Amino acid sequence: MSLSSRDQRGIVQIAAHAAAGGELPARAGLKQSQVRRVERKIQVERRAHIESIEDDNGAVRIALGGGRVAVVDEVIGLTGYRPDLSFLSELALEISPATEGSARLSRALSNVTDCLSVPAVTPADLDSGEQGFYLAGAKSYGRARTFLLKSGYAQLGTILNSSVDRMT
Repeated sequence: MSLSSRDQRGIVQIAAHAAAGGELPARAGLKQSQVRRVERKIQVERRAHIESIEDDNGAVRIALGGGRVAVVDEVIGLTGYRPDLSFLSELALEISPATEGSARLSRALSNVTDCLSVPAVTPADLDSGEQGFYLAGAKSYGRARTFLLKSGYAQLGTILNSSVDRMT
């Protein structure tokens, strides 16, 4: 398959836009249209603390923090993800309080907002604070939402290459 010069320019422009940290126009448009569709049908309460839930003639009446009240058909709790680090409690790990992942990796990726633009990380970024111990994959990102499986594979490559370099 060959691309016309027009197609190639489009690919280069998209790649340049993504490399500059911008969001792809098609992705931004899709995201905005989906948000509008959802907001017409769903009441979203962000950072809501539920104080009480009661039946209200077949509906659900929810008292929220700050005096807010919502009467809805269903409640969907999107609580996020917290990594379980309890089995690592005896290690001297540097854990980010913001992401609950590796503190050094968290600092290295603090300005990354798009999972498709995650930069290559160094062995120092993956260092856990405990000599010879690394957090890799989803555990290393903690609650950060920019993790992709390919990032985990790249981390393993970085760790293995660093180990080989230290042995030679």
